[in-house]
Amino acid sequence: MKRILLTAAVVGILAMGGEAAAGTKGGLYDFNALLNTPHPFAAGGGQPAGAAPPAVPLAPPAPIFRHVPQPAGTAAPPPVYATPTARPAPVNRRTAQAAAARAPLATPRELEQDGGGLFDRFYLSFGGGLDFADDIGARTAAGNQVSIELDDGYFIAMALGRTFGESWRAELELSFRQADYGNAVSGGIRAPGLGEQGVTGLLVNGYYDLNLGLPLVPFVGAGAGVAFIGGDDIAIAGSTAEGREATEFAYQGLIGLTYDFAQRWHITLDGRYLGTGDDDVSSLAGGINLRVDL
Repeated sequence: MKRILLTAAVVGILAMGGEAAAGTKGGLYDFNALLNTPHPFAAGGGQPAGAAPPAVPLAPPAPIFRHVPQPAGTAAPPPVYATPTARPAPVNRRTAQAAAARAPLATPRELEQDGGGLFDRFYLSFGGGLDFADDIGARTAAGNQVSIELDDGYFIAMALGRTFGESWRAELELSFRQADYGNAVSGGIRAPGLGEQGVTGLLVNGYYDLNLGLPLVPFVGAGAGVAFIGGDDIAIAGSTAEGREATEFAYQGLIGLTYDFAQRWHITLDGRYLGTGDDDVSSLAGGINLRVDL
C-alpha cells in the first residue's frame, strides 16, 4: 500500500513539473515549449554554458624601441639610407664602337709625358731651304768702294732642343748659309763677280707654340748667338776687294707652322731673318725642317 502511494506521488509531481515547464494545450502535453528551449550546450559552441572561450592565437608583440638619451650639445646621428644598386645597362658593341670613333683623339703633344728620363722631352731637328742674302760692300786696295750683289743661296740647320710644358721650346742651333757673288759695281764699272760668301751661325733659340688643339701649330721664335763670316776676295777694275772675314754677334727672328703627323714626328715650315753686328751681312731665309722627339 505504501509503495502504491509513493508511486502515485511521484507521478503527480512529474505531471505538475511538466505542466509548469512546457504547459498544456487542450489537456494534452505541449512539447513545443520543450523543443524551443535552447540546448544547454548550444550557448558555448558545443561546450557547456559558462565554459571559457577558446584561446585565440595572438600576433607577435611589436618591437620595443628604446630611447637612448644623447649628451647635451650632441647632434643625433643622421639616418642611414640604403642605396639600391642599379643593374648596369647592357652594352651594345656597335654603339660602343661608334662612341669611341666620335671621341677626340689625343694629339701627340697631349701624349708627351715627362717621365724623368735623361732625354725626355728632348728633340732633334734637321732642315734647310733657300737663303736670300743682302748685298755687301767692300773696299779695294786703292780705296775704291765696291758693291757686291749676292745670288740666291741656301742654308742648312740642325738643332738640339727641349720642350717645356705645352707651349715653350728652347734649342741650340748650328746653321750654315752660302751665296755666290753676282755682279760687282765700282766707280760705274760693272763686272761679274767670282767667289762666294758663307756664314756659320751658332745660336740659342726660344719658341712659343700657339697650341690650338689642332695638328697645325703656329709658332714664333727668336734667337741670339754668334756668326762666323767668311768671303772670297773679288777683283774689279784692275783692283782687288777683300772678302769679309769676321766673327760677329748674330740674332734672328723666326715664324712658322708645325704639322704633327705622328706621335714623335713633326714637320715645320718656317721663315727666318738673320742679322749680324756687321750691318752688311744679313739674310732672309725660308725652309722646311723635320723634328723628332727623343
